[in-house]
Amino acid sequence: MRRIALALCLLAAACRQPEVHHDAAMRAALADMRYAIATYHQQTGRYPHALSELVPRYLRAIPDDPVTGKKTTWRFETEETVAPSADFTKSETAATRSVIIDVRSGATGTDAAGKRWSDY
Repeated sequence: MRRIALALCLLAAACRQPEVHHDAAMRAALADMRYAIATYHQQTGRYPHALSELVPRYLRAIPDDPVTGKKTTWRFETEETVAPSADFTKSETAATRSVIIDVRSGATGTDAAGKRWSDY
């Protein structure tokens, strides 16, 4: 009976281990990208338009989302810059361009503690 209980505990711990690994990997990937975005902003005076602008100077490479395993599932918090006309009289829409000010996971589901991946 004790052996069965011990085996079940070990099995439960082994099954939970990948989730804990994903939690740590997610925090590390996001911390690296957020640091790169902040450093880029500090050094250039603007935010990047795409994560690719951070490679290779600020990031070695765009990391894979640890949960989805893809580089393409990152979600961005963006801000748009508007260039108004010089005299503000033109009725045309001013040109806008989005910049990335923060990054989040696009993975669905939750971590081991029940926190949504998109809330990281």
